[in-house]
Amino acid sequence: MGKGNVLLFCPEFYNFRDEISNQLREIGYNVDAYDERPANNFIVKALIRINRIFLDSYIKSYYERIIKTTKDNDYRYIIIIKGESVAIESLTKLKRYHKVAKFILYLWDSVKNDANALKIYTFFDKVLSFDRVDCANLKFDFLPLFYTKEYENIPMLPDVSHVNSDLIFIGTIHSDRYIFLSKIKSQAIDHGFKCTLIMVFQSKMLFFKMKFFDHLLPKAKMRDFLFNKIPRTSVIELLSKSRVVVDVQHPLQLGLTIRTIETLGANRKLITTNSDIVNYDFYKSANICVVDRCNPIIPSDFVTSEYEDLPATIYKKYSISSWVNSLIS
Repeated sequence: MGKGNVLLFCPEFYNFRDEISNQLREIGYNVDAYDERPANNFIVKALIRINRIFLDSYIKSYYERIIKTTKDNDYRYIIIIKGESVAIESLTKLKRYHKVAKFILYLWDSVKNDANALKIYTFFDKVLSFDRVDCANLKFDFLPLFYTKEYENIPMLPDVSHVNSDLIFIGTIHSDRYIFLSKIKSQAIDHGFKCTLIMVFQSKMLFFKMKFFDHLLPKAKMRDFLFNKIPRTSVIELLSKSRVVVDVQHPLQLGLTIRTIETLGANRKLITTNSDIVNYDFYKSANICVVDRCNPIIPSDFVTSEYEDLPATIYKKYSISSWVNSLIS
């Protein structure tokens, strides 16, 4: 019989929707999963964040089709991840058709970056966030992000001769990230470290905006960046041959990025701009170096010293299985 049915809305971010769905299925639920956004091209993503009024009809019709398809299903949980797109009208209809379902909202962005979250969160029975300050201010449940099972299988750091990168960054470029990473790379070269920067733009339009209008890409060339998503398999391969991961959170975020938690799962060291990390139970100065965003200083002995292992209970706590259990508990 199983434990019941779940309706899941989750953004197309790598393959996390599939990962969360599969974990729910693994513990006994039947899952119907949909993208939280009606489309994933740059224009739609940008308009949702800048002024979603231009997409209201498009978004509502997208949810209307899903509601019609699923209205006769008996759901135990209706879970929305991020809540950037869904309108109050759509939530009202979902509640009308699924009166006994428990509605759960998980925010993996700060409410400062997601205005829609502030409009819809009161419609949910349970709201969780990765941001400690949002949780304190709005009475949400605190739940950091997770790492998926592939990261558990990354071997401990190989012999030095097999290390391709002493420092590695893999991620999208926004805000002041490029300026920060340029400083990190310059220091790495001075120390004689191998530094790999895999910098991604969602579109060439955004690259031109940041370079010529925002002036946030000094001396950058288009060839320095990728304009397609990096496959998860490639990320795993890159991390398996790297010593230290570099992380730069959005200036308006306090919550820990997914890359931070993945680095924990992979047993790799971390250099991060997020000073709030010292408040987490996995923080260890031997493994995590917090640097100033404007003037980052990398201690060379931090890069070359050994990673110090943590208790198994800590690793388990941040796994996707524990995350899903906390989400629906």
